[in-house]
Amino acid sequence: MNDKKIQGQNSNFNTENQRTSLKYTTTRTSHNQKAKQDVEDLPYPFSATIKVVGKFDSTMIKVISTFLFIAIILSIASSSIGDLEDILCRDVMIIGRREWGSQSETTSAKNISDPYLNVNFVVIHHTRGDNCSTNTECKQRVREIQRFDMDVLEKKDIMMHFLIGGDNRVYEGRGWGVVEEDIPEHPFALSIGFIGDYDTMNVPNAMLYSAQKLIQCGVKKKMIFKQHRVYGHRDVRCTTCPGDKLFKAIKAWASYSQDNNIIVRC
Repeated sequence: MNDKKIQGQNSNFNTENQRTSLKYTTTRTSHNQKAKQDVEDLPYPFSATIKVVGKFDSTMIKVISTFLFIAIILSIASSSIGDLEDILCRDVMIIGRREWGSQSETTSAKNISDPYLNVNFVVIHHTRGDNCSTNTECKQRVREIQRFDMDVLEKKDIMMHFLIGGDNRVYEGRGWGVVEEDIPEHPFALSIGFIGDYDTMNVPNAMLYSAQKLIQCGVKKKMIFKQHRVYGHRDVRCTTCPGDKLFKAIKAWASYSQDNNIIVRC
C-alpha cells in the first residue's frame, strides 16, 4: 500500500517537473526569438556587431545600440575643419597644381594675412589664346599659361589664382590666400581666369557656374570676404580683358560692382 502511494507521488512529481521544464523551455525560446528579432531589426552595423558578441536580451541590445550610436555621433563631431570645408565645397572640382603638372607644387607668392577680411574683391579675366574642352587639353593650356607668365612676363608664378576650364573644372593657380601680381594697386584681389578668348565667343553657362561656385567656396573657407565685390579686369586696368562676351556675362551677377572708386577711366 505504501509502495503504491510512493509510486503515485513520484509519478505526480515527474509530471509536474515535465510541465515546469516545458514552460521554461517555451518561455526561453520565445524570449530568444524576440531577442533575435530585435537584432535583425537593428540597422547594420549594429546587428552584425551584436551577432558577433553573442546572445543578449532586448534590454542589453538597446543599451549597446545606444552606445554605438553615441560613438558615431562623437566621431562625426570630431571631424577636422578641413574635412568640413571639403564637404561645403564638394560641388567645386578643383584640379591641384601637382595634378595639372605645375613647375612647383606650391606657389612662391606671399601669403595674405587674414584673407577673410582683406580679400574683398574678385577680378575676372580671360586668358586669350586657345580654349579647352577636355581635362587633358585644359591641363596642357594651364601649363602653357604658367610658362608664358614666368618665362615671357618674368613673373614668379602663374598669375591667376584659379582658372576655369571648358571642361567645367577649376584649376588651381596661385591658390587661396596669396597676393595678386597682375594688379599691383590691388594686391589682395583674387584673380579668376577663364581659359580662352571671349571677345566674340559666348561663355558656356557651365563655366560661369563653376566660377560662381568657386567664389562661394572661398567665402565658406573664409578665404574671401563675405561682402566681396566682383569686377572685370577692364574695371581696374586699361585693357579689353575679360573680353566683351565674358564682361557682359559677369555684369549680370549680383556681386558685380560699378564702384567708381575702383573702376579705371581710360
